Amino acid sequence: MEATAHCIAIRKRKQQVIGNAVAATATEGRPPPRENETAPSYRLKESRRVGYERRMGNYDARYLAGIQFFNTGDFFEAHEVWEDLWADSHGDERRFYQGLIQAAVALFHFSGGNLRGALKLFRTSREYMRPCGSPYLGLDAAAFWRQMERCFEPLLGSGDPDPSVRPDPERVPVVALDPAPASWPDPEAFLADED
Repeated sequence: MEATAHCIAIRKRKQQVIGNAVAATATEGRPPPRENETAPSYRLKESRRVGYERRMGNYDARYLAGIQFFNTGDFFEAHEVWEDLWADSHGDERRFYQGLIQAAVALFHFSGGNLRGALKLFRTSREYMRPCGSPYLGLDAAAFWRQMERCFEPLLGSGDPDPSVRPDPERVPVVALDPAPASWPDPEAFLADED
């Protein structure tokens, strides 16, 4: 419960900081981002993909949907959407998505108080992305990792961190792309129906 409240606080702060990027880039009639939801298993069903373009300009729509979830503090959902993309990728692109997935899960663990898991995934995620260089797929990876370091600073110091420490909403990274996509997908289209 505490982790959920913390994720909501992060989401609200990010919406203030980035001017509610999801809403600002939304097409007319898009529903607002979800405020709070339990974590069901997410997989984009083929039936949900019908009629939905896989690529949005130069970017895969799943990449963009994951970014939207990430930027609103929905790290679990970002990880699930990117996992589907990772499974279809090869080479450096696959390593890049693996790094993003692990960065999202690191933030999810940090928010939930699993500090050892968060720190381990922080380190491995960076190593996955390092060979891809910067920028990669529109992401200034060097800037992203500076943001991640700033966010994880309380865990990176020497000694054992205070077990009650959680990410400072002011320091949670924001994924920005250059060039920005011409349009953004509806991230809800990438969530599997709950059974």
